[in-house]
Amino acid sequence: MFFNKSKKAFTLIELLVTIFIIGSLVAITVISINDVRSKTWDAKRVASIKQIQTALQSFFIDKGRYPTTAEFAAGSIFSTSTNNTTTYMSVIPLAPNPPDNSCSIISNQFLYYSSGNITYTIDYCLGDSTGVSTGGK
Repeated sequence: MFFNKSKKAFTLIELLVTIFIIGSLVAITVISINDVRSKTWDAKRVASIKQIQTALQSFFIDKGRYPTTAEFAAGSIFSTSTNNTTTYMSVIPLAPNPPDNSCSIISNQFLYYSSGNITYTIDYCLGDSTGVSTGGK
């Protein structure tokens, strides 16, 4: 058998090095994408909490109290009176899904607690820590 020395081909080592480099680049890209997604979810959670706080403040200014936990659990923040109804937030936003990083399915929600209707607490999960927003006088 005669081998033609003029043909050029990749050696096994060159192929393995190339595969290793491509694999490393893919791994770095996937890690970066997950980090960006987590930051995006956290930004969405914080924006939703700020919207909820604005609605709660408007409710407090008009009614002199914050909604009860049961009123908040109804899924919207509104005021009913005999003459008219004021809607402060027609649909209370939900935390983005799927949960990420340290947020589990259970902790990935906005939990509202009202204390005597003069203060409130909203517990929520961020990708790396749990945040608490409080309001009141």
